[in-house]
Amino acid sequence: ALFVREPDNSLSLWIDIGNPAADRVGRAARAVRDVRIYTHKDPEALRRQIARASIRRAPEIDLCSFPPDFLDAVGEDLGRKESWDLVHTEGALFISTPRGSFEGQLTRQPLG
Repeated sequence: ALFVREPDNSLSLWIDIGNPAADRVGRAARAVRDVRIYTHKDPEALRRQIARASIRRAPEIDLCSFPPDFLDAVGEDLGRKESWDLVHTEGALFISTPRGSFEGQLTRQPLG
């Protein structure tokens, strides 16, 4: 997970990538005011898991997902020790690598 810590040492943002366990999301929701999850897996599976755990702030948590074909194409282009340019604008994600460019839609919706 990634965190943003404020000058008063409180956490203002928690970002997790993947499909975090419901108890982990619940702890983050209690401790941090802004929680976001970026998943490369089935977002509905994560929704069902969170619903069973009855996380009170679930509707306030952003769940962002990527189309599988976009991730597959980017994954095939991965190289070691290279720089990428990444632009996110109005739901579209643009990635430029030394070998090509990719575009995909980032779907963002409440978790609960």
